[in-house]
Amino acid sequence: MKRIILLSVSLILLVISFDSCEPENLSNAESIEGVYNCSEIYTQNDPQKQYDYSYRVQLVVSPNDINEVYIYNFSNLGGDINTSSYATALVDGNRLIISNQTIEGHTINGSGTISSNKNRIDIQYTDDFGTGTAVANATCIRE
Repeated sequence: MKRIILLSVSLILLVISFDSCEPENLSNAESIEGVYNCSEIYTQNDPQKQYDYSYRVQLVVSPNDINEVYIYNFSNLGGDINTSSYATALVDGNRLIISNQTIEGHTINGSGTISSNKNRIDIQYTDDFGTGTAVANATCIRE
């Protein structure tokens, strides 16, 4: 009987040690890090004008908060993904929350939806660019 108990305890410890070797789950923000190609429809108000843009963004997890990402070249405001201009966004499950902030003279805020496979992000935001406002819808696909 003693031997069966000892064998059972050994087996349980072995199972626990294998379980602890599994990699940790990535945070939601870490799971969307990368470079994305974005297609955007940008509708300016007064006078009403619509523009179609294509550009690349890079999402990087903030060094200060694992639930926050920096979106480099947001709305193509930096010119390329290597710019120092970026928007910040909070990642909450499959949602992206872009709080009110100013980038290169554009005050933006909005939100986004992250696909279940983390390869697509749909973003809707408003832009107050000083002399007018616009609304935009961007679809970003991971490279």
